[in-house]
Amino acid sequence: MADEWSLRALILNKSKKSVSREDNKKKIKLEVGEELELNLPENPSTGYRWEIQEADDQRLHLQKTEFQVEPGKVIGSEGLRSWIFKAMQAGEVTVRVNHWRPWLKEKSLLESFEIYVGIR
Repeated sequence: MADEWSLRALILNKSKKSVSREDNKKKIKLEVGEELELNLPENPSTGYRWEIQEADDQRLHLQKTEFQVEPGKVIGSEGLRSWIFKAMQAGEVTVRVNHWRPWLKEKSLLESFEIYVGIR
């Protein structure tokens, strides 16, 4: 019985792949059911935030996004913006996020980040 539960846990808890700024413009491969975690540095107190500009929610569903400051740092410090996506169906997806002041859009663009996700 214990072996059966272990096997079920392995099947249900597929791996999570993490990507960061160094992975810009790279291709990532996922299996349906796998998770993708995207982590980018952000300091929202400056007004600049990362915002998703392109993604296919049918194939790569956004499950969660959050901002965290490093432990011991004060409010207003730079931290990490994270998104967790789950691969839902096979196909190709481009995820593009812009680092800008949302109310100014392109005029305030500091940086763009893209990854290309192949899901099978």
